[in-house]
Amino acid sequence: MQALIIIDMQDYFFDDLDQLDELNAKIVEQIREYREERKPIVLVEYRDNPFDPDDKRCGPTSQPIKEALEGYRYLAVFGKDDDDGSEYLENYVEVRMDGIDELVLVGVNLDCCVISTAKGLARNHPDKQVTILEECCASNSYETAGAGYEATVIHTQKRVDNVTCNNNLRMLVNQRD
Repeated sequence: MQALIIIDMQDYFFDDLDQLDELNAKIVEQIREYREERKPIVLVEYRDNPFDPDDKRCGPTSQPIKEALEGYRYLAVFGKDDDDGSEYLENYVEVRMDGIDELVLVGVNLDCCVISTAKGLARNHPDKQVTILEECCASNSYETAGAGYEATVIHTQKRVDNVTCNNNLRMLVNQRD
Protein backbone atom coordinates (compact mmCIF):
# COMPACT_ATOMS: atom_id res chain seq x y z
CA MET A 1 0.00 0.00 0.00
CA GLN A 2 1.08 3.58 -0.65
CA ALA A 3 1.15 6.68 1.54
CA LEU A 4 1.14 10.20 0.09
CA ILE A 5 3.55 12.74 1.59
CA ILE A 6 2.82 16.37 0.68
CA ILE A 7 5.77 18.68 1.26
CA ASP A 8 5.74 22.46 1.83
CA MET A 9 2.64 23.37 -0.17
CA GLN A 10 2.57 26.71 1.66
CA ASP A 11 1.78 30.14 0.22
CA TYR A 12 5.26 31.44 1.11
CA PHE A 13 6.93 29.24 -1.50
CA PHE A 14 4.79 30.41 -4.41
CA ASP A 15 5.95 33.99 -4.96
CA ASP A 16 7.71 33.08 -8.20
CA LEU A 17 5.86 29.91 -9.10
CA ASP A 18 3.84 30.33 -12.29
CA GLN A 19 2.14 26.96 -12.25
CA LEU A 20 0.56 27.12 -8.75
CA ASP A 21 -3.01 26.48 -9.90
CA GLU A 22 -1.95 23.55 -12.07
CA LEU A 23 0.17 22.07 -9.28
CA ASN A 24 -2.61 22.45 -6.71
CA ALA A 25 -5.06 20.73 -9.09
CA LYS A 26 -2.72 17.78 -9.61
CA ILE A 27 -2.08 17.34 -5.90
CA VAL A 28 -5.79 17.70 -5.07
CA GLU A 29 -6.46 14.89 -7.58
CA GLN A 30 -3.89 12.72 -5.79
CA ILE A 31 -5.55 13.53 -2.46
CA ARG A 32 -8.95 12.50 -3.85
CA GLU A 33 -7.57 9.19 -5.07
CA TYR A 34 -5.91 8.46 -1.72
CA ARG A 35 -9.08 9.42 0.17
CA GLU A 36 -11.21 7.12 -1.99
CA GLU A 37 -8.90 4.22 -1.20
CA ARG A 38 -8.45 5.27 2.47
CA LYS A 39 -4.70 5.48 2.12
CA PRO A 40 -2.69 7.55 4.60
CA ILE A 41 -1.68 11.10 3.75
CA VAL A 42 1.02 13.09 5.52
CA LEU A 43 1.20 16.88 5.25
CA VAL A 44 4.61 18.39 6.02
CA GLU A 45 4.90 22.15 6.69
CA TYR A 46 8.02 24.25 6.98
CA ARG A 47 8.07 26.07 10.36
CA ASP A 48 10.57 27.90 12.57
CA ASN A 49 9.44 25.62 15.40
CA PRO A 50 8.48 22.24 13.93
CA PHE A 51 6.51 21.28 17.04
CA ASP A 52 4.29 24.38 17.07
CA PRO A 53 1.29 24.00 14.72
CA ASP A 54 0.54 27.72 15.14
CA ASP A 55 3.94 28.71 13.72
CA LYS A 56 3.05 29.99 10.27
CA ARG A 57 6.26 31.77 9.26
CA CYS A 58 5.98 30.28 5.78
CA GLY A 59 2.26 30.85 5.62
CA PRO A 60 -0.59 28.40 5.64
CA THR A 61 -0.87 25.40 3.40
CA SER A 62 -2.37 26.33 0.05
CA GLN A 63 -6.16 26.70 0.32
CA PRO A 64 -7.12 24.03 -2.28
CA ILE A 65 -4.87 21.50 -0.51
CA LYS A 66 -6.32 22.38 2.93
CA GLU A 67 -9.87 22.02 1.62
CA ALA A 68 -9.12 18.66 -0.01
CA LEU A 69 -7.63 17.34 3.26
CA GLU A 70 -10.29 18.73 5.60
CA GLY A 71 -11.82 16.09 7.84
CA TYR A 72 -9.75 13.22 6.44
CA ARG A 73 -9.38 10.53 9.06
CA TYR A 74 -6.06 9.17 7.81
CA LEU A 75 -4.21 12.50 7.76
CA ALA A 76 -1.12 13.31 9.82
CA VAL A 77 0.44 16.80 9.91
CA PHE A 78 4.08 17.42 10.76
CA GLY A 79 6.29 20.47 10.93
CA LYS A 80 9.94 20.68 9.94
CA ASP A 81 12.61 23.34 10.22
CA ASP A 82 15.06 21.95 7.68
CA ASP A 83 15.01 20.88 4.03
CA ASP A 84 15.00 17.21 5.01
CA GLY A 85 11.71 16.48 6.76
CA SER A 86 12.39 12.76 7.13
CA GLU A 87 13.65 13.02 10.72
CA TYR A 88 10.30 14.45 11.85
CA LEU A 89 8.43 11.62 10.12
CA GLU A 90 10.68 8.93 11.57
CA ASN A 91 8.52 7.64 14.42
CA TYR A 92 5.33 7.95 12.39
CA VAL A 93 6.75 5.93 9.50
CA GLU A 94 8.10 3.29 11.89
CA VAL A 95 5.00 2.91 14.05
CA ARG A 96 2.01 3.98 11.96
CA MET A 97 3.06 2.84 8.48
CA ASP A 98 3.86 -0.79 9.13
CA GLY A 99 1.74 -1.99 6.18
CA ILE A 100 2.96 0.74 3.85
CA ASP A 101 5.50 -0.35 1.26
CA GLU A 102 5.71 2.84 -0.84
CA LEU A 103 6.03 6.50 0.18
CA VAL A 104 4.99 8.85 -2.63
CA LEU A 105 6.28 12.43 -2.34
CA VAL A 106 4.79 15.55 -3.95
CA GLY A 107 5.18 19.29 -3.35
CA VAL A 108 7.84 22.00 -3.45
CA ASN A 109 10.69 22.63 -3.83
CA LEU A 110 11.53 19.62 -5.95
CA ASP A 111 15.26 20.27 -6.05
CA CYS A 112 15.54 21.03 -2.34
CA CYS A 113 13.00 19.90 0.27
CA VAL A 114 11.34 17.13 -1.75
CA ILE A 115 14.62 15.51 -2.82
CA SER A 116 16.18 15.94 0.65
CA THR A 117 13.20 14.34 2.36
CA ALA A 118 13.12 11.54 -0.22
CA LYS A 119 16.81 10.80 0.34
CA GLY A 120 16.34 10.72 4.11
CA LEU A 121 13.32 8.42 3.90
CA ALA A 122 15.07 6.09 1.43
CA ARG A 123 18.18 5.95 3.58
CA ASN A 124 16.29 5.32 6.83
CA HIS A 125 13.67 2.94 5.41
CA PRO A 126 15.35 0.60 2.94
CA ASP A 127 12.31 -1.68 3.16
CA LYS A 128 10.08 0.99 1.57
CA GLN A 129 10.04 2.25 -2.00
CA VAL A 130 10.35 6.05 -2.00
CA THR A 131 8.90 7.66 -5.12
CA ILE A 132 8.91 11.30 -6.18
CA LEU A 133 5.91 12.00 -8.39
CA GLU A 134 7.49 14.65 -10.61
CA GLU A 135 4.27 15.82 -12.23
CA CYS A 136 3.05 16.88 -8.77
CA CYS A 137 6.21 18.78 -7.85
CA ALA A 138 7.59 22.20 -8.70
CA SER A 139 10.50 24.42 -7.90
CA ASN A 140 10.99 28.14 -7.61
CA SER A 141 14.76 27.80 -7.40
CA TYR A 142 15.01 27.65 -11.18
CA GLU A 143 13.05 29.31 -13.95
CA THR A 144 9.84 27.31 -13.95
CA ALA A 145 8.73 27.68 -17.54
CA GLY A 146 9.93 26.17 -20.78
CA ALA A 147 13.52 25.00 -20.90
CA GLY A 148 14.15 26.19 -17.34
CA TYR A 149 11.55 23.78 -16.00
CA GLU A 150 12.97 20.94 -18.08
CA ALA A 151 16.43 21.79 -16.74
CA THR A 152 15.11 21.53 -13.19
CA VAL A 153 13.69 18.07 -13.87
CA ILE A 154 16.90 16.91 -15.53
CA HIS A 155 19.04 18.42 -12.76
CA THR A 156 16.91 16.78 -10.09
CA GLN A 157 16.79 13.47 -11.96
CA LYS A 158 20.60 13.42 -11.96
CA ARG A 159 20.57 14.05 -8.21
CA VAL A 160 18.14 11.15 -7.74
CA ASP A 161 20.16 8.86 -10.00
CA ASN A 162 23.33 9.62 -8.06
CA VAL A 163 21.80 8.62 -4.72
CA THR A 164 22.60 5.15 -3.50
CA CYS A 165 19.98 4.18 -0.93
CA ASN A 166 19.62 0.46 -1.55
CA ASN A 167 17.99 1.35 -4.89
CA ASN A 168 14.70 2.18 -3.19
CA LEU A 169 14.53 5.81 -4.37
CA ARG A 170 13.08 6.66 -7.76
CA MET A 171 11.56 9.57 -9.58
CA LEU A 172 8.64 9.12 -11.92
CA VAL A 173 9.32 11.64 -14.64
CA ASN A 174 6.34 12.69 -16.68
CA GLN A 175 6.97 12.23 -20.41
CA ARG A 176 6.83 15.56 -22.23
CA ASP A 177 6.23 16.06 -25.97
